[in-house]
Amino acid sequence: MDEFVATITPENAIGNKASLLPETTNIIEGIDYYFEDGCYVFKPWFHLKRGYCCKSDCTHCPY
Repeated sequence: MDEFVATITPENAIGNKASLLPETTNIIEGIDYYFEDGCYVFKPWFHLKRGYCCKSDCTHCPY
């Protein structure tokens, strides 16, 4: 996943293959997020699966 995410740019993030995966409410620590100072920090893979930018200025947003 990290290799795939490294190929994503803001220009090709929309319509990426991760967004075509079935939706799930299960998120996995280390893949979708990590903790920093007691807070969830969502990783690029999580954002790519969501398929769009939420406009919250997320640290790892690929969009």
